[in-house]
Amino acid sequence: MSTTDQADPAHEPDDLDEVSTHDTLRQIKAGTLTGKSLSGPHRRACVDHLVLEGMSNTDIAAILSVGVRTIERDRQQLRKDHKLRVDPDFVDEMLGQLVRDAELAIARLRRIACDKDVGPSERRQATFDAWRVRCELIERVQSTGLLPQAESRLKAQVSLSTAPPPSQDEVVKEMEALLRVCSLPKVAASLQAITDRQGPSGPESGQSVRTA
Repeated sequence: MSTTDQADPAHEPDDLDEVSTHDTLRQIKAGTLTGKSLSGPHRRACVDHLVLEGMSNTDIAAILSVGVRTIERDRQQLRKDHKLRVDPDFVDEMLGQLVRDAELAIARLRRIACDKDVGPSERRQATFDAWRVRCELIERVQSTGLLPQAESRLKAQVSLSTAPPPSQDEVVKEMEALLRVCSLPKVAASLQAITDRQGPSGPESGQSVRTA
């Protein structure tokens, strides 16, 4: 075989760019591909996939035939790549993803409900779950203000009293009773001010109210 026909390992990562992560991992596990031949972005895609499967850094390093520190650096870079950035369209994008995921869940549940190989109870449960997903989706979207909500009605009962207001003497008696119970200086001062304004019609002039 001539030199030009031999495979150049340096070009293997470029050839792998269009291969799905799942197929890449399958080839690595089958031994037809080595993790060391992957490009950085492609390796990080595999690391991200394996992390979602619940594997530890040590397990991932063993599968990809790289060091544990390489996996740690890849995961650090993935966290940077996945960090949230200020974007006015972020909320709309997340809501669109929420609606899409809910529609997919409803479609899968409806397929289960129509499957003749599934028992009657499972079909009924799938139908109910599809309805519940739809209701929860509507509630979530309503909470963002994109869907209107039913107006909340507040019922109040108002009663009007035609009784005349209490007289000044009645107010004084109530304050005296409150003073005997609470012994509050402010109440005593207010009561003294009222009695001073009463003049001849109130308590005797110069008479002070004793506090407990």
